[in-house]
Amino acid sequence: MQASMTQHHVESSTSILQKLKYGLSQWKKFWFEPSDPLMLGIIRLLTAGMLFYNLCIWSLDFEAFFAPDGLQPLDTIKGLYEGSPVFSFWFYVPEPWLWTAHLSCLAIVFLFFTGTATRATSILSYLITISYSQRLPIANFGLDQILGLLCLYLAVGPSGSCLSVDGLIRRFRNRRRFGDMSSEESVARIKSSSATVALRLIQIHLCVIYFWAGFAKLKGDSWFTGEAIWNVIANLEYQTLDLTWMAHVPWLPYLVAHITVIWEVFFCVLVWNRTLRPLVLLIGTGMHFGIGAFLGMWTFGLAMTFCYFAFSNPAAWRQKWNRLFWRKQFTSVLVNPPAASLPAASLPAMATADVPLPPSNQTQPPLPVNSVPVSSVPATTVAAATGAAAGAVAGAALSNARPSPPASAEASLSEGKVDSVDKVTPPPKPNLGPLHGLPGTELLILALRERHRSTLQTYFRNHNVPCRSQQTVDASERSSSAFPPAAILVMASELGPHDLFRLLNDLQTDTSVPILAVVSETLMLVTQHRLPKVAFLQAPVTLKEIHEELIQTMWKDKGGCSQTPHEPNQTDQ
Repeated sequence: MQASMTQHHVESSTSILQKLKYGLSQWKKFWFEPSDPLMLGIIRLLTAGMLFYNLCIWSLDFEAFFAPDGLQPLDTIKGLYEGSPVFSFWFYVPEPWLWTAHLSCLAIVFLFFTGTATRATSILSYLITISYSQRLPIANFGLDQILGLLCLYLAVGPSGSCLSVDGLIRRFRNRRRFGDMSSEESVARIKSSSATVALRLIQIHLCVIYFWAGFAKLKGDSWFTGEAIWNVIANLEYQTLDLTWMAHVPWLPYLVAHITVIWEVFFCVLVWNRTLRPLVLLIGTGMHFGIGAFLGMWTFGLAMTFCYFAFSNPAAWRQKWNRLFWRKQFTSVLVNPPAASLPAASLPAMATADVPLPPSNQTQPPLPVNSVPVSSVPATTVAAATGAAAGAVAGAALSNARPSPPASAEASLSEGKVDSVDKVTPPPKPNLGPLHGLPGTELLILALRERHRSTLQTYFRNHNVPCRSQQTVDASERSSSAFPPAAILVMASELGPHDLFRLLNDLQTDTSVPILAVVSETLMLVTQHRLPKVAFLQAPVTLKEIHEELIQTMWKDKGGCSQTPHEPNQTDQ
């Protein structure tokens, strides 16, 4: 009995310890898991733009507010803050230098807007925001407070990593150092824990603001009776649109008041639910736009919605951004380094050895193999480029899975000559063994970059696989009639889910050619089950894996039945 109790006590202690460790790991993940700073870049653009606009408004009657003997005299403001730790550089600027200081502030905020020297200009923008607010406390209201908290958290995180001059400079340096990189590789380089911390601070601060705003409303009777909404919309000081017609429907302001209180109090709970989050943020957006439209406080209403971007998914925004400018999001598909740069003797080993990539002695990381931009793939072109029926990845390339063709066929394959990257002088038609009788004789590779096309071409041709590569389907149309494809290899990891589905759906609809698409894990999850006729391979992959998957794809498309190669006849020769 005592031993059993002891064992139970040990198991309970172990269970508690595991739960504590799990909770600690989730806490660290919540605060410090590296994240994409794209949303900070968007918030920076909006916040800095609003701050610049605010400073320009002060310029309309600058001396009336900031002169020592203006509407809020400097000595009176200093007396108001006496004994309090309040900072404002306007307390120390001589009167002749007021305009110089103000114009300098405008220049700094503009640099912050463009993302130039963002680490410095973000801190300076925060100091500028609080200095203007503390110098004019009577004119200080919600807009100044929201701009202050956003500038503070933008200074904490890398708000200049995206959509900025700093980002362009960094990208140019990385390109010179590492060469062309996919979007996924670029994002991986700029992900940081400080971005996560800054976004979490904005999220939590927004939750605190709404909770205490809603909780404060519960202290009075006006929000229970609906009079609070009526008192606001009937106040001519704020009224921009006549809403006094609500007096005839008293239940409407009553309903609006209760929805507002409930939404503010429970925002801090509901917004963390991914399913409810769009609805919660939509209600908040409608509320703040209503404040702007009906009460005339557009700047405050808009500034509050800037915080909502902290809850957005940066991957979805990157995809929208790329679509807006007809650019596609690239993801990494690692393959072996360009075969053309390796000794010819080492090429056969690439087919039999599944070596992790890149090699440890490689000074420059291998570049991803990317697929065809969908913007250059009209449906008619797809149909023309892929209208040929299925064929062989050919000859000795199938030797690992099926009997090899006769030596005469191998010899005829080796006679093909490469005239250019995208043009192949066709050899005499070989005996295609188990796939004999299919009209296609070549593998069509759709890839974006010349080095990647060259890598795949050199690899497959070294293994006696006739192939050609094209950058776009438009280019493949011109050669499809003379060189009908046997199968299509699409390096499609660069595309978003919608564009990838559209491209592959056109391919499988318009042709019966076997198709192999190399995609990222995310794209495979959202696309694979919708395209049953397309074979998928998850990146990162090696050339050998692509080779083997092509063989399996061809074999399944043929029906999976074994055939015995016939002897080459005069026509085959």
